[in-house]
Amino acid sequence: MAIAPLEGVKVAVYANGVAAAYAARLLGTLGAACTLVEGSEGSALRREAPFLPGGGCSALFAYLTVGMTPQQVDLSDADARRDLLGGIDIFIHDTALAKRAAIGLDEATLAQLHPGLIHVSTLPFGAVGPKAEWKGEEINVLHASGEGYLLPNGLTTELFPDRPPVKIYGHFTEMQGGTAAALGALAAFWAKPACGGQFVDISSQDAGLAVGAFAIQRLGDGSVEHRVERSFRFGGVIECQDGYVELLTLEQRQWEGLVDLLGTPDWARDPELNDSVARSRRGPEINGYIRAWARTRKVDDVVRDGQALSVRFRHVAHAGVSVPFRRRAIIATRKGPCMKPLAGIRIADFTVHNAGPFCTNLLSQLGAEVVKVESAMRPDAFRKPHPVYGREGPATFDQVASTKLSIRINLKKPDGVALAQRLVAISDIAAESFRAGVLARLGISYEALRAVKQDIILLSVSSCGQQGPDAHFAGYAPLFGAWGGLSDLTGFADGPPVEMRHVMDHTVGMHSAVAVMAALHRRRATGEGSHVDVAAREVASALCGEALLLAAAGGNPARMGNHVEGLGPHGVYPALGEDRWISIAVRSDAERAALAALVGSLSDTAISAWTCVREPNAAAAELQAVGVAAHASWTTPEIAADPHLRARGTIVEVSEPDGKQRAAVAAPMRLSGAPEIGIHRGTPQLGEDEDYVFGELLGLTRAERNQLEEAEIIH
Repeated sequence: MAIAPLEGVKVAVYANGVAAAYAARLLGTLGAACTLVEGSEGSALRREAPFLPGGGCSALFAYLTVGMTPQQVDLSDADARRDLLGGIDIFIHDTALAKRAAIGLDEATLAQLHPGLIHVSTLPFGAVGPKAEWKGEEINVLHASGEGYLLPNGLTTELFPDRPPVKIYGHFTEMQGGTAAALGALAAFWAKPACGGQFVDISSQDAGLAVGAFAIQRLGDGSVEHRVERSFRFGGVIECQDGYVELLTLEQRQWEGLVDLLGTPDWARDPELNDSVARSRRGPEINGYIRAWARTRKVDDVVRDGQALSVRFRHVAHAGVSVPFRRRAIIATRKGPCMKPLAGIRIADFTVHNAGPFCTNLLSQLGAEVVKVESAMRPDAFRKPHPVYGREGPATFDQVASTKLSIRINLKKPDGVALAQRLVAISDIAAESFRAGVLARLGISYEALRAVKQDIILLSVSSCGQQGPDAHFAGYAPLFGAWGGLSDLTGFADGPPVEMRHVMDHTVGMHSAVAVMAALHRRRATGEGSHVDVAAREVASALCGEALLLAAAGGNPARMGNHVEGLGPHGVYPALGEDRWISIAVRSDAERAALAALVGSLSDTAISAWTCVREPNAAAAELQAVGVAAHASWTTPEIAADPHLRARGTIVEVSEPDGKQRAAVAAPMRLSGAPEIGIHRGTPQLGEDEDYVFGELLGLTRAERNQLEEAEIIH
């Protein structure tokens, strides 16, 4: 019988917010025994909308706490607190900083009394930094991390150009904080044999920024992203007879498949359209044709026929409630030094595009040695520009490739596969993100890799997973959100679904890193490797699990724009300056009274009149000073220059090979025993680390390497 990866690991969570609860849910999904600690009034999550029909139970609470054992504990009682924490491995909580010392939950007290405890703190803006005491609801953290300013885009922006930015459905950014907390907890727990317990500091703002890191990368290239220009030049959300689909064609063969799907119309025969840059320039014209065609078709027919022709279509619809990890075997490890949790772990990285590479990038920042495998004939697609994104300059490769080593191997040749297997034989983890079945056709399936490394951990990241009727479907980030249900729930009540962009890739990557860490723990316990199967569409579903649970119980979740049931006033309000906004979220009567005293009334009209004559950052500080959660809707230049993010080491400067400095986003967790985790090197040039990998690690002589290069094995 297979053993769950985290079986035997004991977790306690004291959560009144989503981030801490979601972290524990992920750990519980992977096999940890989770205790839900509640005070006499119960977790505030029990009172959080949406509620299931009939019984009045919170769907959010039910989703986040499934499988947990509730336990009422008076944490202000030192004996009760000692009894609780003395028997667990990981403690996760979101207690406000000002209240921690009074109940013994501050970092110093817990470190003294429980030196082996992994103590995980989840707060909107983290436990250190100038804004550590700031309040933050989901909408505030979303706008503090930059993604709020960039939504909506595509069709929604065309229809409603004058409306304010719109939030992602539910608790997207807080769940990123929870995922980061789970990853940080497992990294610290991994290092426990070497350095004992640690304090893990998680900021949901940091995590939201990490999954939206490409916006910062574009700033380094001289581009400031904006929701209007962020739309795809053609494709995106398309309306059909009976609903919406999402379309994305990045590669030439996908464009050719789209032309076939449309029936090869006369306009598409224009030779100029064979060039991707020309297609980008003529995007609105092409979209007009596509939209007219789609309005005469049904969603299921478009998706089925499009996939058959390699066109990346996805339903914009709900999916079933799912767990975003699958495991086929199981897992062990080497002990690493205290300062870097994953020091001594090596990863053979065959991932491409974004989701898989972001996973291995996070693991490299935690200390793993990641060897990225490409070839000159088939470099990573993100080394190239993609005009469909409206970008004809360098692609967004730098953020996910930093900290990695680079080598060239031609996997199209048997000797190239043999060379890749030699790399896997000296690695702990192999990672890939091809369509299901591609790895087997190349000759490096899980079974083949086990033959050269019996306890290898193979991570497979794909659109729909390695098994099931849709396993052959491929897709990109916007399509993951569409099929998983998150896009359908995001947008204005009277508008279409909103496109999820690269944030979906990155959240898939961060979830994958959690699964890989769990696999490492299991291998250390059993000596067995495993095949970790992550389906991107299931991660998207996990991020709106409460809505799917509500739908399964007969409810009707729907797009609500910036409205959140149970909070109010709540929204995005105009501020002084062109296209400047501020997010405000009010939860309690005390906060409503404070807001009313400041602005004169609780009506949206009065609030807008107050905010529109104030600079948004100054207005946010004024609101925070009276206890109201608020934050300016930040652009990328504001994020890159923010003293809080700089103080936390979230925004760092890295040097590129040409000597240029650029801002980059570091891993969204701070470990007390590993202060130097993060980005320690910029983007590698293709093949620049071959002397080390082929020479020192694999022992190839210069003559042997020359022969392999002449045969285009190393190429």
